[in-house]
Amino acid sequence: MSELPEDYEDLRDELYDHLYRKLERKDANAERFAAQGTAKEVLHSYVLRHLFSALTSPDRPKRPPPFTINQAHFSELINEHELHDFLAVLIFASCNIDAVWTFVQKLVQPNKEENTLLPVRLPVEKEYLQRVFGSGNPTVNKFYDAQACFATLVIKKGEKNVLKKPHLHRLPWLEEKMLGEGNFGTVRMVRIAKGHFLGWNGPQPAEIARKDYELNKDAEENFENEANMMARILQRSKHNNILASLGTLKIESNPPFSACSCHELRRTCNNT
Repeated sequence: MSELPEDYEDLRDELYDHLYRKLERKDANAERFAAQGTAKEVLHSYVLRHLFSALTSPDRPKRPPPFTINQAHFSELINEHELHDFLAVLIFASCNIDAVWTFVQKLVQPNKEENTLLPVRLPVEKEYLQRVFGSGNPTVNKFYDAQACFATLVIKKGEKNVLKKPHLHRLPWLEEKMLGEGNFGTVRMVRIAKGHFLGWNGPQPAEIARKDYELNKDAEENFENEANMMARILQRSKHNNILASLGTLKIESNPPFSACSCHELRRTCNNT
């Protein structure tokens, strides 16, 4: 990383660029996402210390609050409280220095055991943001609208995953390719970003077959029945030509809602 700016606003804009370049599917506004570890990779110890220096610079026309921590302690506490993603959203939403000062005062420097605002995991509701930044503060809406990019869904292999608030998350699909159509929906090959498919132990992103369903109220039962039936069949079967079921994901919204089932994608075929 090149020499960093000393001014907070210039530093924020440069860190925005570093974060943006690390995003997956960055050219698709509604689909871009940060994979696990992205914020921590960009906001490493040197950057955090430099950021704190910019936050407490005596050259600013408005003096900073009387913090009780220094550069090194700031970096240590960000790591201890796992606040990289939260800080990344503040930067990505181009929040002003007052918002970051409040972040330090409310989330970073207080004792962890005494701080009712910790731990914090994205996404967060507006009520939580109002407790941090104050009701009516523009940071509340700016943060709320920007956080989905850093709240990428983690899918658990072999389970019935449910996403209740899709507007607050991004899906971890690196790539999608149509394979065909089946009952109630389509089948696609998808690559899932590393760290976002728990139980997948391969060194590369998971590559699976995903069957998508566009569901209405009547069709939901069909999806549940098919998913349960596939699970029972595959649990009993050891045949090499039957794929392994890897779980389901139901995405809820004010109608319609959708769901998908995930299956192991076999690339080998028998020569006959």
